[in-house]
Amino acid sequence: MESGGQPTSVSPQAVAFRRVAWVCLATALAHTVAVLLGVFAIRDGNLGDLSPLRLMQFIPQHIILWRSVWLASAVASLSFAVFAVAYCQLVDRRYRAATAVALIFVTVALTNDLNGQFSMMVLFSDLAYQMRGHGSFLQHETAQLAWSTMNQALTQCVLIANTLYGFAGFIISLSAMATRSFPKWIALVGLPIWFVMLSVSVLSFLGALKSALVLLLAVTVAFVLWTMVMGYVLRHSGPAAEPHA
Repeated sequence: MESGGQPTSVSPQAVAFRRVAWVCLATALAHTVAVLLGVFAIRDGNLGDLSPLRLMQFIPQHIILWRSVWLASAVASLSFAVFAVAYCQLVDRRYRAATAVALIFVTVALTNDLNGQFSMMVLFSDLAYQMRGHGSFLQHETAQLAWSTMNQALTQCVLIANTLYGFAGFIISLSAMATRSFPKWIALVGLPIWFVMLSVSVLSFLGALKSALVLLLAVTVAFVLWTMVMGYVLRHSGPAAEPHA
């Protein structure tokens, strides 16, 4: 490739932007699949009231869908961790200490998230199968254990993990806004997403779990749109080429 009679090469910044752009698009895809599967399961089983008994009646008849929902959620959580690492790569070196803290938050959040998701995917579904064959007394005990499992999983995913993801997103976005080479408006547009994620945690802490989950679904859709825009902008940002000497 030539420009003005001189051979050119793609700049390192453009290469970094394009790599992160692909990560953004992959993250958006992973979250989209998770959201669509979750919405389909909620509508198919009328699961909006978060009743453990209704869930336990739904699972044996839709085990593949149930496990697919949580597996897709786990993939989405992993994709967010990869996205956070890639996002940090575009931040100036002087903010690397702050982004290191953010990545610690993401790591702890991911651990809790995966633990809660796989508890729902495996342990809760196993309890649902046991519920079908037990007598009335054991059914009561199984339901209590299922309720405890669901509460613990939601605490790990919605309260702990979501809070840490929100703080990590704030730290990385503020660092990106102070980075000269990064499109500042992209980081600025992302700030409300992290604020709403923290609001979800507050609602969960106050016991408004149903409202928290609805808001979490909405902010996930907003996150998908933001990452898609970010991927497009980064794909077409930065100096495309540098002339060889």
